[in-house]
Formats: sequence, structure tokens, C-alpha cells
Amino acid sequence: MGQPIKRSESLMPLSREHHIGLLFCWKLRQGIKFEVPADRIVPYVLFFFNKFLNNHFTEEEQQVFIYATGELSGKAVAEHSSIKALVQKIEAGKAMKGYSDLLALADMVDEHIRFEERVLFPHIETRVSKQELEMIGSHLSAEVLTDDYPDAFWIKDKPAG
Repeated sequence: MGQPIKRSESLMPLSREHHIGLLFCWKLRQGIKFEVPADRIVPYVLFFFNKFLNNHFTEEEQQVFIYATGELSGKAVAEHSSIKALVQKIEAGKAMKGYSDLLALADMVDEHIRFEERVLFPHIETRVSKQELEMIGSHLSAEVLTDDYPDAFWIKDKPAG
């Protein structure tokens, strides 16, 4: 593990949400590791996407990506679209073979968060003025998600709630 990334205070709400997103990935992987039935994990995926991830994507696209170069913002938006499409596929129950789609989702979200934190956000921070960063920050939601999903399937030997 390297040093923590120094982040502009204005973008910290998104970085805090990214931490919650990485925990989501960990929870999926733990559920898979403990061989929790996929039909017990899928409702959590939908809960998390609808309560958190979809709004997070919209906020980033409307408030932050507009400050990035076309190539980087295009990559981020394309990754959002791919994640949404996979969640829709999981929701529809199409082609669900074992855990492959759930593992793919965990990997996609994990890689996307790391791209934003390591490439996109530093790029934006070097391109915009302090005033622009403050304006971005003023438009971001300061509310921190509480992941209050009742079935903690990611804890070994925890029965369905």
C-alpha cells in the first residue's frame, strides 16, 4: 500500500463516497468467498445501486466531469454506463451463472473508483482554479451514506436477516 492520496477538500465528499463504494466491492467479494447464495446478494446490489451508486454517478457527471478533458471524462462516463448495464443485467437475472456477474461488478466498480481517485481527480485538481474547486465542492452533497442494509451476508455464518 502506498501513501494516501492528498485530495482537495472540495472533492472529499466524493472520495468519502468512493470509500463506501470500495466497501461495497469488499462485501460482494466476501459474500462470494463465503458461498452465500447469489439470490441473497443480488438484493443488496440493487439496494446499493438505487440508494447510492446511481445518484453518485449523476452527481459526478453533472458537477465534476465537466472540468476534465474529453478523453478522461469520456472514459469515466463510459465506465458508469458499463456498471449500470451490468447492474441491469443482474437485476433481470439474465445469464447469471454462479457469481461471475457479481464478481465482475465488484471488479468494475473497484477499478473505476481507483481510476477516478488516481487519474481523473488529480487531473481536475491541476486544471481548475481554487475558486472552481470550491464551486464544485459547494454543489456536492455533504450527506454521507449509511449502508444500513439489514442482511449482513458478508459476515461469515451470519444468517439471513
